[in-house]
Amino acid sequence: MPNRRPGVVDRLVRSFRKGRFFSTKRPERLLQELFTRVFVQGSRDRDIIPVSMILAGDGSPFESCSSPFGVPVCDCRSKGIYKCDCPRRYSDVYANWGYDSSRNEYFWGRNLYTLSCVNGVSELPVFLRFGQGSRHDSVLLAFSVVEAWPLFSEAGLKVSIFIGDSAHDANALYTLLDDYGSKPVIELNKKPSSFIPLNEQGIPLCPKGFLMQYWGFDEKRCRFKWRCPKITGKKRNRVKVDCDTPCTDSSYGFTCYTKPEWDRRIFTDIPRGSALWKQLYKRRSVSERVNKRYNDFGLDTARIRDNCYWYHLAHLSAMNMHLDAWVKQELEKAEPNKKELLLRFLGISTAVACA
Repeated sequence: MPNRRPGVVDRLVRSFRKGRFFSTKRPERLLQELFTRVFVQGSRDRDIIPVSMILAGDGSPFESCSSPFGVPVCDCRSKGIYKCDCPRRYSDVYANWGYDSSRNEYFWGRNLYTLSCVNGVSELPVFLRFGQGSRHDSVLLAFSVVEAWPLFSEAGLKVSIFIGDSAHDANALYTLLDDYGSKPVIELNKKPSSFIPLNEQGIPLCPKGFLMQYWGFDEKRCRFKWRCPKITGKKRNRVKVDCDTPCTDSSYGFTCYTKPEWDRRIFTDIPRGSALWKQLYKRRSVSERVNKRYNDFGLDTARIRDNCYWYHLAHLSAMNMHLDAWVKQELEKAEPNKKELLLRFLGISTAVACA
């Protein structure tokens, strides 16, 4: 879908860095705190989740059972008018149109963004946040960092590394993760680009072999801009450029960009393309497997419309994933009967139960 709000991630991160956070007095905040203090911290106490977590984030689309066209509230149909512009009632006011890249189709509903722990004994979700169907993963990550990282800190946890796909490749997100002390392992958003030759000083050469003219530094995208030497620069230098066939029909001239050595997006803390980087990025598939587990608890077939019900059912599914990991750990310790396992899980001794 076309980007209607370019630069939204950069504006969000700049607002967060200035201390302009949104209100935490929201209904879903109580569920997020309960889930963190009881289940995420409980898994940490059982050594299922390490103190220094490596998280992977990914969004998952969920369709709403409401109609995207709404329900007419007028009596035009009784009069034989089936196409009218009268007001309509929408049962799911938070749903909107989004695009599911895995299925290559549009959907009407929500986008559930989940942060999953990839270096624990079990693959478990640690933070959940809903957004509208059109909400991009990069925007949801920006909100999740300022929401989840303080919750983890209160629970005695820290995020050492964050792993994400190319949807998270934004300069502002690298800066935000660096502020919270997390190392990014994010795939580059590869776009088709032509090779630009450079001279010994690192200055790009135009297709005719002349030195390009420096045209400033773009702070938002962290790159240098270079323009055609025949059009820009001092007059005495433009005269020396012998070019009868221009490279482009644009009056602005040929333009290219180069990256500086301090670009956080290219030169990450964990060297991009190294063996460690590749090994960590392979663990990103954990987030996809965790997202598929929501379907085991019926979240994909739930006929609900209210935002509150979506959060409750999603968190109940995540809680059950942690409970499954706890029960699995108890079964691996020994092979007791069901009664002894239940008493041990509840923390009740056999003598007390018999009494």
